[in-house]
Amino acid sequence: MLMVDEAPVGPDPWALEPTRRTTFVYIVCSPVAAVGKTLTARLVLDYFLSADRRPLGFETNHLEPALAKFFPHDVTPIDLSSTRGQMALFDRLIVADERPKIVDVWHLTYEPFLRYARELEFFEEAWRRGIEPVLLLMTDERERFVREIRALAMQWPGIRIVLVHDEAVTRLPEEAGPSRSLRLVPHVLALPELDIVVRRALDQPNLLADRLLREPNPNVSFIIEARVRALLGPFFDQFEGLEMTLALENTSFLG
Repeated sequence: MLMVDEAPVGPDPWALEPTRRTTFVYIVCSPVAAVGKTLTARLVLDYFLSADRRPLGFETNHLEPALAKFFPHDVTPIDLSSTRGQMALFDRLIVADERPKIVDVWHLTYEPFLRYARELEFFEEAWRRGIEPVLLLMTDERERFVREIRALAMQWPGIRIVLVHDEAVTRLPEEAGPSRSLRLVPHVLALPELDIVVRRALDQPNLLADRLLREPNPNVSFIIEARVRALLGPFFDQFEGLEMTLALENTSFLG
């Protein structure tokens, strides 16, 4: 006979099993400048803000922060050269709170970021806590780019690497060395070249491009909405598909 204060033995067939969700950390990075990195970080942050997912943004160019200019209330500039800055970034990234986090890694802090991640065993600690870091690595035309992907995969086996190809700044010939890297990773996001209308719209603080696609704004020009839909709609669709794929892969991995 089951006593009132005695726990039942075995699972309750009528109880819903809690779903374990993963906290994703998207690290937008490149060891070189001017390859579309901050634009990509801005659009990923835009995607989550538009869906009211309460993302947290960070950028490591504390001298001339660009991402915080767009979303001052959602992005924290980080000085990686200081212990305080390192704590403000890495301590927050290993919190398993299901809030997506986006890090815009300045090209001058690319090597220091990876060095600190290695010394602190950041990726290993994140995995232990059920957090999935995803490297959004920008493509570029250097032969070293292919070696960069292999080095990252060797340093952290199993790390998720997604290539982002900004067609406005990088042209990859069909037989070029870096183009072969597109076959080294399972996921590639294509960011189309943007016209002046969309670029000017994206320069406005707190403007959410993806929200324009979800909820047309009567205060925004129809021309802007049409251009955003034509040029950025496919990118947001790609990222949504990527997010679903990563979630499914992670669920399969957890069993």
